[in-house]
Amino acid sequence: MMKKVIPKFNGANDPEAYLAWEMKVNQNFHSYDYENDDKVLMETMESEGYTMNWWNQINLDIARRKR
Repeated sequence: MMKKVIPKFNGANDPEAYLAWEMKVNQNFHSYDYENDDKVLMETMESEGYTMNWWNQINLDIARRKR
């Protein structure tokens, strides 16, 4: 079985870097039959820096709204 790996993304403020990352991630997702929830989980596990902080803030906001 092949290991399912997507490249890390740190939220660099470079559109070209983002587009290259997105293309690599999409190629990986097309190679396997992933559910959307699995895609989100994999992407968030590989985020770093600003992107990781942004995602954590989104989850905190969602949790607060559920209360």
